[in-house]
Amino acid sequence: MLATKTLSRKLSWSLVAVALTSAAVVCAEEEFEVATSPGKVVLTTKGKWHANPEYPWALVTPSKKIEKAEFAFKDGVVSVAGPKGEATLRGGVCNGDQCRSFHKIVTIP
Repeated sequence: MLATKTLSRKLSWSLVAVALTSAAVVCAEEEFEVATSPGKVVLTTKGKWHANPEYPWALVTPSKKIEKAEFAFKDGVVSVAGPKGEATLRGGVCNGDQCRSFHKIVTIP
């Protein structure tokens, strides 16, 4: 009985840890969605939209500006590490010859 309770508590804490560390979608648009997780911001494009690596991407925080060189671009997903707190993600997405730039305020856990 004691072993079952101990296992149950460990499982409960494991689920809490997973819930706290998983990404949370903070912005969903027709073209993309933005999610945050501890120390990270991830943009995932939708449908035929793709991230435009030619755009001057940046993550602007109160203490620093993280430039495009620190962003990772791979298969419709753009990610960047950032400090905890509020930040503004700037980027651009395209679908054929139709491009859109954006500024999204996010909170990084």
